Amino acid sequence: MPEAGPQQRILAVDDEEGIRYALKRLLSKIGYSVILAKSGEEALELMKEGPFHLLLADLKLPGLDGLEVARHFKSSFPQAGILVLTGIPSPETARQAADLGVFDYLAKPFDCGQRPHCELCFQMELFLK
Repeated sequence: MPEAGPQQRILAVDDEEGIRYALKRLLSKIGYSVILAKSGEEALELMKEGPFHLLLADLKLPGLDGLEVARHFKSSFPQAGILVLTGIPSPETARQAADLGVFDYLAKPFDCGQRPHCELCFQMELFLK
């Protein structure tokens, strides 16, 4: 894994407080700077404080959805990665995410109890290398 540090900033967007704080706890523990947003609109405001290296976005958000957040993120940070998280995966949203250049599309819940086996960590490490 590359050296994670304050220079590698992650914007994590999820309307579920428990998910947001679990992501922050996990990713901060391994050295990433994690900024949290509870809505798409809040994520757009936080993007002004970039740069960011990775977006983790829940697909279903109140107001602006995760795919719309991903569109804005990609235009603001074209070299950054995007991982979409969803509790309701479907072929249609997977295709839409792929069309946006999303690096991966992960179904929730994902098990991050043991980091070497954490699908989310594995996908992040692939992109951030």
